[in-house]
Amino acid sequence: MIRDVRHRAVREGPASKGSRYCLQRYVEQRPRDLGELIIRSSPILTALQGAEVSWLSPLADQNYFEYRDDFLGPTALNLPEHLAALKNFWPDNGPQWDGLALLRSTNGPAVLLIEAKAHPGETRSSCGAKSPLSIDRIRARLAEVQAYMGLKPADWMNGAYQLANRLAFLYFLHVLCGVPAFLVLINFVNDGSYKPTAHETWLRYPWTAALGIRDGCRLADRVLTVYPKAF
Repeated sequence: MIRDVRHRAVREGPASKGSRYCLQRYVEQRPRDLGELIIRSSPILTALQGAEVSWLSPLADQNYFEYRDDFLGPTALNLPEHLAALKNFWPDNGPQWDGLALLRSTNGPAVLLIEAKAHPGETRSSCGAKSPLSIDRIRARLAEVQAYMGLKPADWMNGAYQLANRLAFLYFLHVLCGVPAFLVLINFVNDGSYKPTAHETWLRYPWTAALGIRDGCRLADRVLTVYPKAF
């Protein structure tokens, strides 16, 4: 059964606790440290020459704005040539991205789609779409992603839906649009502003396992997980 979930109502403004607060502080005060942690998490990225991360959101001078359907726009990824494809791919009100960045290297740029969490409870979600047409369209797209990745058909609409739809957008950019892209899962360790979670606890809640993703399947090497210490 598909249950409504509370979508992020806040798309901008400074946060005072939780994963939004932690990510805002890193991007504002220690962007290079977080970028280097992301690069070191991937054999693909560590092999690149001159790799560095350039943050596009959340930025203080944009009031920490978080992009949603407008993530391809000129102030974000600046990929307007793929807007029509996005309309065909997914219903309106797609994922709200905690962060966006570009990985720059001698090989050219790659997109980093950022999803941040401060405790494992945030990883559990179900699809909140209400329109039957939207639900059918989302379910079909998730099945398309499963087939591409070589996974058995499974219910991705309930339980770990948020990761599932982020994977779908990684698939959209990297496979359908041919834009080099990675999905970065940031699990903040010991967030004293809200619900502290130890590194050992995070390791018992692998996001990808909830969707049946295994090493070696398509796109698995483009889903990166990092565990920065919270502010």
